[in-house]
Amino acid sequence: MSGCGIRFKVGPFNVQLKTKIEPLGNNIRQLYSDSTLLDETQFVDFHLSLTQPRHLRRFIRPQVNFIFDQARPFKPLPLDQACAFFEWGLNWAIAQHAMQYLIIHSAVLEKDGKAIILPGLPGAGKSTLCAALSYSGWRLLSDEQALICTQSGEVFPIARPICLKDESIEVIKAFCPSAEFGHIVRGTSKGDLAHIKPPLDAIARVDETAQPNLIILPRYDKALTDTVLTSISRGAALVELIPHCFNYTTLGRLGFTTLKQTVQQSQCYKIRYKSLEQAIAQINQLHEESTFADDPQ
Repeated sequence: MSGCGIRFKVGPFNVQLKTKIEPLGNNIRQLYSDSTLLDETQFVDFHLSLTQPRHLRRFIRPQVNFIFDQARPFKPLPLDQACAFFEWGLNWAIAQHAMQYLIIHSAVLEKDGKAIILPGLPGAGKSTLCAALSYSGWRLLSDEQALICTQSGEVFPIARPICLKDESIEVIKAFCPSAEFGHIVRGTSKGDLAHIKPPLDAIARVDETAQPNLIILPRYDKALTDTVLTSISRGAALVELIPHCFNYTTLGRLGFTTLKQTVQQSQCYKIRYKSLEQAIAQINQLHEESTFADDPQ
């Protein structure tokens, strides 16, 4: 990657990345190999660079800087975390600047034109469940950010690599043997991380939006024997979702209106699970029931 770097489409955004860090370049080529490449004449939403400092730090405890439009919004990280730093930095750039969407920290998937939104705090198991669903008949829209259009209420896909942490890495390797893993990053502030390449169908259909239909707040619980599914009111769901929104306060009334509309057209639940198979079966049943209820026949 030199000169203008690499330009590629990420959901509704065009991204340019410049870097001379070889492991990062290799990771991008692997995990984003199915993404649409852009030429130098096409508009870019986010200009990103990841570089090494030029002083002695380059040789003693090497670090990496994340640069967004020539600014450095974060402190440097260890060089071996460059792959994770790119993903975190792109998350931040989208959350800070894509104000045409209400952005919820959530996994989101689609089936039959209907979206399931899976918000969750770190450690809740949303990414593990998202990865399993994306290899079980659901189309991945996003692992990290539900982009809900403030005008239409549709969910816009941003199919990017799914981030897995610690034990989840081996769980998904066993559950989804065909999943393609990128570089494993050890010892970050979030633990050991690995990203898996989005399924090809998710990239091929990245321009197909979906309508919100189910909101399910997941929680992994290794003490459980059976999956526990609990219906919650839309009012309770709205209150639960507000802290998961990146730009709810910035959007003001428009943020509230968009979130309220999303909740009103969705059925809302909490799910506690240990078994991925049980959780997926429960979610599939909810989807089928809601589809049947909407069928005019």
